[in-house]
Amino acid sequence: TKKEQKLQRMVDDLTMQVACLKEQVVGLQATVVLQGLYCDRVRQHLETQVKKPEKENVRLNGDGMPRLLTGDKFFEEVLRHQAQQE
Repeated sequence: TKKEQKLQRMVDDLTMQVACLKEQVVGLQATVVLQGLYCDRVRQHLETQVKKPEKENVRLNGDGMPRLLTGDKFFEEVLRHQAQQE
């Protein structure tokens, strides 16, 4: 009958709408998963940056001139520097 055909068309339309909505949900879920992975990577990167203490770059021979590395004065500077590091 005409009423049954009309109802069947409505059911078909609704079935198509549900299928489209399911596809959208799957796409949104995939987006959420990818965003979660990205956030985990960024969080891990930030944590490693925070954990790394910045070391002072101290040069014992900072003027760039040649120096006798076995000299007593330089050896005393090395010992003093090592004591400061501890």
